[in-house]
Amino acid sequence: MIIGSLCFCCTCGCLQSTPGAPDAGIEPVTGEGAAPVLLGDAIAVLDAGMADALFSFSGYLAYTVIGSGVNSDGAAESWSLLVVPEGRNETRLLTFTGSSWQDAVWPEEPGNATAACSMDGILMPEELFAQNRGVLEEMMKANGIVGTDIELNRGVYHVRARGVPDMRELRFDARTGEPLQ
Repeated sequence: MIIGSLCFCCTCGCLQSTPGAPDAGIEPVTGEGAAPVLLGDAIAVLDAGMADALFSFSGYLAYTVIGSGVNSDGAAESWSLLVVPEGRNETRLLTFTGSSWQDAVWPEEPGNATAACSMDGILMPEELFAQNRGVLEEMMKANGIVGTDIELNRGVYHVRARGVPDMRELRFDARTGEPLQ
């Protein structure tokens, strides 16, 4: 249910945030159709934007990370993260498109705290794609594939290739990058 709500809100743009949230120094999204960005690079932009705040992205617990329009390097056209900042009792939806982040308070608790994983303890998608390049490129180049997305949920990466007749999915352990059955 949370994932469905997250996808709906990100796709429909129903979540708005006041520009330059005072506690994070994050600016609203400014463009669309930008080149794909690695999650590590997007997080570096987030950390730079929070330099004046008294916390950094390190130590965040992530309930869900979604990359849309993923290429064979693991870079995505947009990133959405449902996170709990370290030392805070709030859930945030962070969305990166283009070159900046949009920040919104998530209106409900994401659920079971054990479902979250530390961003410091997992592979970044670019590392996962480098480690599993052969099998992922084969899936992404299959006939009829029109787009690829990645989702981190409960310590598992789900890489989904959407096609005309069907959708294909591969699952990987987020900590080791090992394929799962």
